[in-house]
Amino acid sequence: MKSIVKLFYVVLLPIVVITTALCYLFTDIHMSGLANVICVLSIITVISNSFFWMVHWDNTSMVPVVNFEFQPVFGLAIGVDNGYKKDVALMIVLPFMTLEIKRRKK
Repeated sequence: MKSIVKLFYVVLLPIVVITTALCYLFTDIHMSGLANVICVLSIITVISNSFFWMVHWDNTSMVPVVNFEFQPVFGLAIGVDNGYKKDVALMIVLPFMTLEIKRRKK
């Protein structure tokens, strides 16, 4: 759950706010000076907010661990590997290779 919140605050929210503010700045010809200042301040605020969450939740990772191995197998399969101590991994078997995707350890 923390990784989803971190993804929202660090990646998605800055992209949406910066894109919206820049489109608003460059497309509206009759903007007042106050509207320009509000757009620039919103960009600065969302960037500083994303740096805060990135530093505050540095132990939370957003990407899983992916192991890639060549195996002498031929086939297609998707499976779940129930490992030791709730270490669940997703296994994807492709021709001559296997991918194992699992959560990062904290």
